[in-house]
Amino acid sequence: MSDFDDLPTLPTINRTVVMEVPKQPFFDWVNALFPNNTPIYAENIKEYSSYLINNELILHEAKNTLRKYWKTIFIEQLNGVSTYAETWPQPSWQLFTQWFDCYFSSMVFDPQDEPLHLESYD
Repeated sequence: MSDFDDLPTLPTINRTVVMEVPKQPFFDWVNALFPNNTPIYAENIKEYSSYLINNELILHEAKNTLRKYWKTIFIEQLNGVSTYAETWPQPSWQLFTQWFDCYFSSMVFDPQDEPLHLESYD
């Protein structure tokens, strides 16, 4: 008997994770918007936003899957910097792909005993 025989099987949730990683052009926009703040550089960022989307097979269709969600993700990121939409660039697929890399994971495990709950930051 090994130490691993009694480990429970971790439940998965029925979502795919999209981790959105801003590139330097996004931070160039942020830095231009707030010129008096200390400049932000992509290489210094260690935490990224993740989004739960429908659990879809995205192995060969990641770009097509992302096309369903890019605008919501883009606007959320812009709003996280400035709540004044007039300061935002015009959202477009081309700009989104210039400003962000996205990574997917269809296996989302929950090792916690606590139930999931929604939090609002309004």
